[in-house]
Amino acid sequence: MKSLLITSALALALSCAMTYTASVQAGSEKQATQSTQLKKSAQAAVPANASKEMKSAVNDAKLASVNINKASVAQLQTLKGIGEAKAKAIVEYRKAHGKFKSKQELTQVKGIGEKLIAQNAQRISL
Repeated sequence: MKSLLITSALALALSCAMTYTASVQAGSEKQATQSTQLKKSAQAAVPANASKEMKSAVNDAKLASVNINKASVAQLQTLKGIGEAKAKAIVEYRKAHGKFKSKQELTQVKGIGEKLIAQNAQRISL
């Protein structure tokens, strides 16, 4: 019973996080900050004794591909080493220079180097 309750609560949290992330794409920076807070609370909500399926679902959500030409500030922050300031810098660069033509072009954004791109190479898409 307790396991079922934890599973249901986690499923609801993930559903809310996904719905909220979708709304952030069209939303404001305030929503992006709230999405980040929600994501952190959802990560903390995964109990140690959660089923393998539930842990896998959470990991899949964390490992989703991020399109650097379309991603919001909140979505960019899901990449390793990208905080709010770097995410905003990516969005500003994109507005000023147009779509990224390659992953390597991210190095043109202040604070982003080859190492950060290598860490996220499998999650970054165009």
